[in-house]
Amino acid sequence: MSIGAPQFSGQYAEAPIARHRTWRYLIRWLVEQVDRRLAQVSQKDLTVRLVSVATLARWIAWQDLRFAQAGRLRIAVIGAQELDTFDRGKWYGLLPALLGGGGLAEVLFVGPRLTLGASRFPPVGPSAVGAVQVRAYPVALSECWHDIAQERPDLAFMFQPGFETNDSWFQGPGFSAMVSSGVPVGATSYGRDEYVIDRTVLSARGYSSAGAAVENPFHMEMGHPSSRWGHTLWRLADKVPGPAFQPDEARLEAIRRLSRLLTRLFDAGYPTDPLAFGTDMEVSLPGHGRRQMIYLLGDLYADPQSGALLRRRHDQWQPLEVSLSPQALQARPRPVPDALDRALWAAELVERLL
Repeated sequence: MSIGAPQFSGQYAEAPIARHRTWRYLIRWLVEQVDRRLAQVSQKDLTVRLVSVATLARWIAWQDLRFAQAGRLRIAVIGAQELDTFDRGKWYGLLPALLGGGGLAEVLFVGPRLTLGASRFPPVGPSAVGAVQVRAYPVALSECWHDIAQERPDLAFMFQPGFETNDSWFQGPGFSAMVSSGVPVGATSYGRDEYVIDRTVLSARGYSSAGAAVENPFHMEMGHPSSRWGHTLWRLADKVPGPAFQPDEARLEAIRRLSRLLTRLFDAGYPTDPLAFGTDMEVSLPGHGRRQMIYLLGDLYADPQSGALLRRRHDQWQPLEVSLSPQALQARPRPVPDALDRALWAAELVERLL
């Protein structure tokens, strides 16, 4: 699955966040049009400060979001943590400017691990950003959504919710109430693979995403190809599970297993694209030429005929003592675009055998 670029055709088509496509040019515009003192801060440091507000503005422009009160943007950031609240949230004051207008931004930060982030860099003068009002709810969503809904936010937003490892999202009525409230709910993922995992978890719990995901050029690299803060933008559908719905616990446990293995692969420096796990891959085997193999994950491959397992390290192939049974090979799911089934199959085998 490829993540495409958003199309802007509505009221934000000429907004700065839509016209610019790189950090370099967006920051240049901010320096020239908002406050020249921003030039005193390096692009790297500004990226840390701006990644949340730029990502949020890009999502709003992509979705052509309408605000209930012109000139007043009220956003609820759900599951907020330090990077979402940098400099106590003052950079969200740039939202109106990035969207091509003036006005006031009001941000409601929600999250049990909420801390209003202090600056780790020399401060920039307050006139470098617009007016912003910040309120903090340092509790779980279910404990405060009723109060937040009374504020009539224009948007509820989650940066990298990590549904696969954080069941607390679905404890209590808060998540369902938010999704069904009529308030648009947006989210980001670290990349294509995590978006597919998020979408799969939601499906197993009776929720769904709405439409296609798009790439955000104003993401932040986190030192690994699969870890790019704010990379993939998407939206939740307003569908909620019915009262008789039962989550698919077996599938959720399989996703948790995959997540554990992804963490180990990430820490060891291996590729972590689960959509490649369990797929056919042509490789070069000494003495055998080009061969079709099943790529399991990490450095592990399986012969699709014999089930023999091999480990590939530094272009050297090491046979393992264990192998896949004919039943395991036959159980490999058929290929389905943008689906995790083969990755879940591979993860279960690797954890059980190795």
